[in-house]
This record gives sequence, C-alpha cells and structure tokens, in this order.
Amino acid sequence: MKIVNRLLRGVAAVGVLALAATVISAGAASAATVNGVATLSPASGGSATNFSVITPGGAACSGTFANGWQEVGFMTPSANPIQGQTLPAVPAFSGGAFVLYSLGGVAFGPGTTASGGVLTASPNNLEFGILGFTPANLGLGAIGSTSNWNVGTGCINTNASNVVTDNWQQCVTFTAVATGTDPAGFTWSPCAGGPNVPEVPLTAALPIGAAVVFGGAVFINRRRRTTSVAAG
Repeated sequence: MKIVNRLLRGVAAVGVLALAATVISAGAASAATVNGVATLSPASGGSATNFSVITPGGAACSGTFANGWQEVGFMTPSANPIQGQTLPAVPAFSGGAFVLYSLGGVAFGPGTTASGGVLTASPNNLEFGILGFTPANLGLGAIGSTSNWNVGTGCINTNASNVVTDNWQQCVTFTAVATGTDPAGFTWSPCAGGPNVPEVPLTAALPIGAAVVFGGAVFINRRRRTTSVAAG
C-alpha cells in the first residue's frame, strides 16, 4: 500500500509539473496555428492573375513582432509541409517553398504584423507568374497534367533561424495548358479535396492532459501495480 501511495504522489506531481509547464509556455506565446485555413481571391486563374490570400479574422502569429515574429506569404509543394521550414533568404525556404510576390517584384514579407501578432492583409496583386515559374518548375508535364501546392500566409520566428511556426493555407491545383491559353503555360484552381484539415488547439489539449493524469492515478489505485504516465 505504501508503494501505491508513493506512486500516486509521483503521478500527481508529474501531472502538476506538466500542466504548469504548458500553461507557462502558453503565457510566453499563444498556441501555434498549424494548417489553418486560408482562401485565395479570386479562387482560380492563370499565371498573370492577380490574387490575395484571405486569412480568418483575428488570425495571429504565436508571438508578436516585437518578440521576433514576422508574417510572410508562401507557396510550397503539398508534399512538403511549410511548418518547420526555415527562410535562410528570400525567396526560397529550406524545404522547397517560395515566398509569394506581387506586381513590381515586391516580396510578400517577411514583414511586420499588427498589434498582438495579428496578421495584416495580404497584397491584392500577388501573381504566380512573377517568379518566372514554368510548368516544369511546378512539377507539371504534358498538357493536362496537374500538381498540388499549398499557398498561404505563415509566421516565422526571427529568433529561431526564421523557422515557420504558424500557417494558414489553401490547397491549389496547377494544370499545364497550351501557351496559347496562358502565356506561362499553366492555370490554377482550388484542390478537389478541400483546403485543409484543421489543427487541434492548445486549449483543447489542456483538459485532455489533465484527464490523462487523473486516469493514470485511478488505474494505479485500482490495479495496485506500477505504471508510468507520460507527460507532455
């Protein structure tokens, strides 16, 4: 019985420390948004179509501009998630992504956020053709072939090698077409499978973590045997 009591005290201590660490971390920076949903306006076009990236109202980086977070527009092959890529230098990320550009060759970031790390509106004259993409650059082959890319707005932490910490994106399908149809030989439209799978917010993880700790203690008390509880 003494062993069981010691184990219960240990489980409780681990649970308190894990939840305290989570709360402290949340206080330092808000929960990261991974694969949040963005939309492109207009929804489809060609290489020279002007578009903007629309993010949800109030969408914000994990931290503020004063603490090193900046926003940036990106496009990345769907097989290469933007989360965790770094931006050594504009325009190329470390994992195959590129910074978006607007007319006049102006990069969409990295740049300042609004108060509280809230994202600012994207330029309304972004173009895929600005970077000089060809069908081959986009992973396209013969006319009619397609490739999927995620396009959106992300946040980088300039105090951590410009790593992407948050992102909102729309899946876009590029299609190879004849140059008579589009000057660069491609068009784009939303992916058939939808934009994204939403992330699980940290606020949901906190009660789940508490339930796991409590459940582990009950299990030990009932079974009278040693078990381990994973924190985090």
